[in-house]
Amino acid sequence: MGIFRALKRLEQRNMHRENEHRKELAKKGKFYTANGTKYTKKYSKILSEKNYYVDCNGYKRFIDSDQFVHRWVAEKYIVKRKLLNFEVVHHINENKLDNRIENLQVLNECQHDKLHHRIKFFT
Repeated sequence: MGIFRALKRLEQRNMHRENEHRKELAKKGKFYTANGTKYTKKYSKILSEKNYYVDCNGYKRFIDSDQFVHRWVAEKYIVKRKLLNFEVVHHINENKLDNRIENLQVLNECQHDKLHHRIKFFT
C-alpha cells in the first residue's frame, strides 16, 4: 500500500512541475496543447483580460491564479456565485478546451459520476 502512495505523490509532483513549466512558457507567449505540441500560431488568448495556459490534464488555467477557466466561467455566468467544493463543472461535449457557457453544466459530484458512468456504459 505504501508504494502506491509514494508513486501517486511522485506523479502529482511531476504534474505540478509540468504545470509550472507551462505557466512560465505561457507568460512568454508560447502556448502548448495538452499533449505538449506547440500551437502553430503564436498568440495570446485573453478571456476577460486574463491569460491562460493548458495544463498537463488538458484544462485551461489562468496564469495569475491557477484557477480553472471553466470554473470561473460557471461562477461568473451560470450560477453567479462562488462554486461550492462539491460542485463540478461538466463539459457537455467532453471537450475540455470548450468553455462556452452553453457547453458547461454545474453538477454535484454524485450527478457527475452517474453521468460519466452512464456515458461509458452505453458507448
